[in-house]
Amino acid sequence: HKRSLQAVMQYLKDSGHNTEELMEEIEAIIIKTLISVQPSLSHVYHSCQPDDTANHMCFEILGFDIMFDHALKPWLIEVNHAPSFATDSELDSQVKRKVLQDCFTLLNLSPETKKRFKKEVRQQFEKRAMGKKDPKDKKLDRAQRSEGRYEIREELAKQRTEWEENNCGDF
Repeated sequence: HKRSLQAVMQYLKDSGHNTEELMEEIEAIIIKTLISVQPSLSHVYHSCQPDDTANHMCFEILGFDIMFDHALKPWLIEVNHAPSFATDSELDSQVKRKVLQDCFTLLNLSPETKKRFKKEVRQQFEKRAMGKKDPKDKKLDRAQRSEGRYEIREELAKQRTEWEENNCGDF
């Protein structure tokens, strides 16, 4: 019988268990799992997309399967890198719809964002088509360009983190 995480947590809370501590343990498992794979994912991503300083080219929704033992200790069973979005019940539909809504909110998708992105891509394409390069690029050596890219990534990461913290929905 399927139950939402909220329903399970409410049941445990009603039974006298510390659900805040339990959620902190689950979050710690998820964070540690993501930290363990982040360097590899980052390397592959930046090898394929070296000019994407904003990290806007892709994202992934992961499904974490966690089971509780008899003492309510959470254990990571598996991480699904392509969780199913099929819906077999009304509960499935509600949960998965909310996951997608929160995902799109975190992505900050809007008509304005789309227009701005298309304009930037068009301008970059036109520059390349005309053979124009930024005059500053000729004066900067590779290390300076790399440092500039790093600073841009850092600033964009700060902005993205602030956005996510203010718009994280139920997650």
